[in-house]
Amino acid sequence: MESGLPRTLLGPLDHSRERGWTLKVDGKPMFPRQELTLVSRFGRLTYGAAPGGYDTWGFSEVGGGGAVVLPFVKLDGQWLVGLVEQERHNLGGFVLNAPRGFIDPGEVHAAAAARELSEEMGIVSTALIELPGDPVCCNSTFFECSEADLGVRFYGLRVAADMLVLRGGVMTLADHAIGSSESSRSHRLAEQIGAARFVTWQVAASVRCMFTIAAIGRWLAWRAEEGDVIVP
Repeated sequence: MESGLPRTLLGPLDHSRERGWTLKVDGKPMFPRQELTLVSRFGRLTYGAAPGGYDTWGFSEVGGGGAVVLPFVKLDGQWLVGLVEQERHNLGGFVLNAPRGFIDPGEVHAAAAARELSEEMGIVSTALIELPGDPVCCNSTFFECSEADLGVRFYGLRVAADMLVLRGGVMTLADHAIGSSESSRSHRLAEQIGAARFVTWQVAASVRCMFTIAAIGRWLAWRAEEGDVIVP
């Protein structure tokens, strides 16, 4: 196993069958004899034969998936959640999403959640609430989460109302709520992350980021368990 990753579900290719995929390396068609594997600190990408016999690729991410954090606050009787504007090239530009990211090798989900919250929103806190529910596989066709404890985990953070301020019609974090860590500022600059925006949960549930939408669902379910039924 590379980097603590579980073994891939994919096996050697069956050469008696026609390939269903075209594999190219440096623009040239390649025909691996058994399987092809690419490994990085984020996980392992494998091209091989699925248990059903067809050829495909599978990605085994560290931890089976990363961590997502949803800051929340009740203000004037309305629930608001915190998102950040971030450059997501695969989504075509800047989008709003909850702080989230990969797990570093040797890191647990809760630590990754706290780190991402600090890096992307500037909030330093260990008071994260793990939202109940099974770990989530972001794409069960190509992402491998065959073990029960593997997958994306979701966390919430209750934010005090005095941590927010209205600037230019946008509810955002007050200066005193943002940590002064140079590494956090450098990270937000490098990843083109803008200021936090606190919006209604309905707005957050309508963004393009699947992880943010899933976090809203987990948060709503948790609030219902706490006796606060937000949705009739």
